[in-house]
Amino acid sequence: RISSMRLGLQRIQNLVLSLRRFSRLDESAFQDVDIVEAIDTALVLLAHKLGQDIIVERKLHAPSMLVCQPALVHQVVMNIVSNAADALRGSIPRGFEDEKSPIGRIVVGTDMITLEDGLRYVISIADDGPGVPPDIRTRIFEPFFTTKPGGMGRGLGLAIAYGVIEAHGGSIDIREANLPGGRREGARFTISIPVRMSAAGPVTIGRKA
Repeated sequence: RISSMRLGLQRIQNLVLSLRRFSRLDESAFQDVDIVEAIDTALVLLAHKLGQDIIVERKLHAPSMLVCQPALVHQVVMNIVSNAADALRGSIPRGFEDEKSPIGRIVVGTDMITLEDGLRYVISIADDGPGVPPDIRTRIFEPFFTTKPGGMGRGLGLAIAYGVIEAHGGSIDIREANLPGGRREGARFTISIPVRMSAAGPVTIGRKA
């Protein structure tokens, strides 16, 4: 019982710390953001939805510091990860749930790539769920459009996320994830943002609002 109490207190402490970090993200101005810390905070706040049966992998290869709007993680990454968890849970037939087996996997990654127009900071969220049908990929960022059952979604999360990406002069791409060892084709959301290196070293957004 003491061990369980310690574990519970540790989880409460982590949640409180994450909420404090989350409160600092509620600003629209461009600023230095620790992307690794912000992603970790988002995952902690989504722990209740991810549970123990969704495996989350982090493959963060890009520099951790980025000058951007905190909403890039708050509104974009957190919303897409949350939707991926919903898709994974919604794809399990009732009566076939097995608490001992994972129901799916979500991979959050960052990379820095060079294109013809310069450096790009890339954030990707992939899962091995049912995927996004091609015929609705162009619609999922429309306000009030949702594929969730009535009362389960307002259809605003991805619309807000799209606005945040536009404010950064970036783009978002949706395609099959095809994760190694994945059970299904899944979905991969790839966010690409133009960047430049500042004189002080941190990665800096190439366009400010």
